[in-house]
Amino acid sequence: MKNSWLYLSYLLQPSLSAYGDGDRIKIHRLRQMANGDTSNNSSFELPAHYGTHIDFPNHFINGGETIETFDASYFIHTRIETVQVEGVFGDQLIGPQHFIHAKLNVDTTFLIIRTGIGANRADSKYWSENPGMAPELAAYLKDKMPSLRTIGMDTISLSGYKNRPIGRVAHKEFLEVHGITLVEDMDLAALKPGSRISQLIVAPLRFEKADGAPVTILAQIEHEN
Repeated sequence: MKNSWLYLSYLLQPSLSAYGDGDRIKIHRLRQMANGDTSNNSSFELPAHYGTHIDFPNHFINGGETIETFDASYFIHTRIETVQVEGVFGDQLIGPQHFIHAKLNVDTTFLIIRTGIGANRADSKYWSENPGMAPELAAYLKDKMPSLRTIGMDTISLSGYKNRPIGRVAHKEFLEVHGITLVEDMDLAALKPGSRISQLIVAPLRFEKADGAPVTILAQIEHEN
């Protein structure tokens, strides 16, 4: 077997839209050698829940856990599952019915839900017509996969933009009731169907009392010789 590594997260850049067409990253070029400065130096401003990012419980729970609660090992996964969920968009919700035929392993710690909507990442409908996830899906997945720590998705949010009240309930079900953190807005374009991920690392931008944070995701893919 041969191994290769892929990024499963988006490069942060101003062209990347945000949920609800909210604030985007602002990159400031403070010094530029092309202008005669002695070095290149930059700064940036960005929302915590922007681009590929992780939601911690404090995002929707007052007094909930922030980034400090999670040690480094929490973000390293060797038992990863990918499930394809097709034909969902707009005001539709992804629920247990979409996983009836999926082979869910009890020892899975990171579940990737792939909808294919990432193909529309540059279009406004990526954030305005994204499918949401039903609140009852949290209990269903935790029952099937008791070791589940995190789910990742190629949609901009667990909350469908057209179902925001339900989305708030769903966030609490995952984050608070069942202790499942959420990685939203994954870039799965380079992940071929049927690829086996042997290791996945979620590397968050660590800042004090973070209720969420942009992440870089690295995935080790196994290939047959």
